[in-house]
Amino acid sequence: MENVLVGDGSLGLSRSIKAPFISLTTKSEFLCQGYLKYLKSLGIERHPKRNKRDKAYNIMLSQESAIFVAKVLYENSYLRMNRKFDKFLEMKSWTRPPNKKKRIYEESHWTKEEIIFLVSHTNEESESNLNKTALQIKNKIANLKARGLPSFLKIKEL
Repeated sequence: MENVLVGDGSLGLSRSIKAPFISLTTKSEFLCQGYLKYLKSLGIERHPKRNKRDKAYNIMLSQESAIFVAKVLYENSYLRMNRKFDKFLEMKSWTRPPNKKKRIYEESHWTKEEIIFLVSHTNEESESNLNKTALQIKNKIANLKARGLPSFLKIKEL
């Protein structure tokens, strides 16, 4: 994977907040899916979409997950680009500032019944009856609009 990142990726510390990142930009569906599969094998999941400008995937890792992947790729590597290895060493020394709490994402699972309730009620009703936050409701609606309704909600033609 290091060879892929050498050619199509970048790593280092962001200019603005000096936080570690690894980024891979590709138009190749094959390369994108291979990289996502690799990340998943490391316990990291991403769900990129092609950007509108040039239809490329921009797969970004930041902070602890970027450092973790960089360690896997560079810690014991013998063949490497010195320029990128130096960036890895900078990343490796990064520590989270004490005033910057790590975000913990709780995955919100939606049952078939919850989705049916959501699309047939107001956001406020859904929030109070489904034990979901306003943000979870908003994100699920956006997801349904972007990806289309699940097959169990589509009206079948006779």
